Amino acid sequence: MDGYHFAPTHNTFVGYLRETGFQVNDDDQYAYTLDNGHALAVLTGHNGRIGMIWEPRFGEEEKTRTEAKRVEMAERLGQERADEVADASRILFVYPNLLLFDLEALTIRQIEPVAPGQTDVRAWQLVETGEPANVRELRLRTMASFVGPGGLATPDDIEAYEAVQRGIEATAGFTDSLDDWSDMSRGMANEVAGRKGRSIDEGAMRGFWRYWADSLDGQTEIAQAKKEGAYRGCWIVTRSEVEDFMYRDAQLLDEWKLDDWLATFQEGAKFEVPTTDWQGWDTGSAGYFVADDWDLIKARVQRLKSRKAHAENPHSRTNRVVANVQVFDREDGTLQVKANFHISRYRDGGSFTYVGRYDHVIAIENGEMKFQLRRSILTNESMPAGARLQLHPVVADDQAHGPVRLQRRR
Repeated sequence: MDGYHFAPTHNTFVGYLRETGFQVNDDDQYAYTLDNGHALAVLTGHNGRIGMIWEPRFGEEEKTRTEAKRVEMAERLGQERADEVADASRILFVYPNLLLFDLEALTIRQIEPVAPGQTDVRAWQLVETGEPANVRELRLRTMASFVGPGGLATPDDIEAYEAVQRGIEATAGFTDSLDDWSDMSRGMANEVAGRKGRSIDEGAMRGFWRYWADSLDGQTEIAQAKKEGAYRGCWIVTRSEVEDFMYRDAQLLDEWKLDDWLATFQEGAKFEVPTTDWQGWDTGSAGYFVADDWDLIKARVQRLKSRKAHAENPHSRTNRVVANVQVFDREDGTLQVKANFHISRYRDGGSFTYVGRYDHVIAIENGEMKFQLRRSILTNESMPAGARLQLHPVVADDQAHGPVRLQRRR
């Protein structure tokens, strides 16, 4: 159920079609991942279709018949419906092992794995009743030239299948399970963003394998990932991936890579640091140390990069530790991420410690995790003089000459 293999794998057949005057292209071709492991590919410019789309190799007599057939279809179905039926080839995969090819003709193909390294394929072809004998002969000859055992395409497909099998057998003795992964990430960014999948993407294959994994009732690593993290329908996020995201966030701040850190936010995100007596109040009903909207987040980063940000020029040396990461599903498809943090800060001969917890909302955007809400909640009750509040990266230019109490007085 992939469209991208056609041109490179069947290069000689594509060359043959072009030599006859038929131009093959991958434009305006799409694949749809359906429920329950099913999939559909809609292809235009893929090949001619007897009685629908004429190719020079079909001959002039078939060209005249095709033109008449298209007129009859328009009269019977209406022009728009007739064009929709005739101008695109379709491949429907019915989970788990049935394929309907509406290409040169309607072909039914059943795939039956019978043993490791062996698969039986049975095929039947459906054609119009009352079709002229010469057209039936053309149809059979055309199908045999492409998908027949001695055709210009099937031998290359078989070689690809066998190469995959050899690769699988080559890792039989390996102990690292990562060696047995087959990368099927092509086009995932389109899928996550909700854009229509191209036929040259691998979305249909991902749909099959996801449903297959579900059918094994939790026996696969994907099923385990769902338990450990969150499943986004077309995107699985594991706790380890969220941890990596959090660790990278800490590293970017420790290394003062503020532009890269800003890129971890979703446009329109919020950044909050509540007061230490916070009990869930929103920014509209209680004071916060920091309550930045998206514009203020960008302005904060721009300011901290400036030499005129005196409280952080030169900037502090920091070391951040993130631990006890927990991931929870939210009804809107985002993730709630909670974790503990410990930040050591050194500047002007002083050392300061900040301890607290994170309570973030993370969204998946074009296949990447992004902060939708970044909230840092301090556990500290007070800090010594000079301990400016810098928290990812929050700077308050407190120059107090005594303990600073981080508590909201009411």
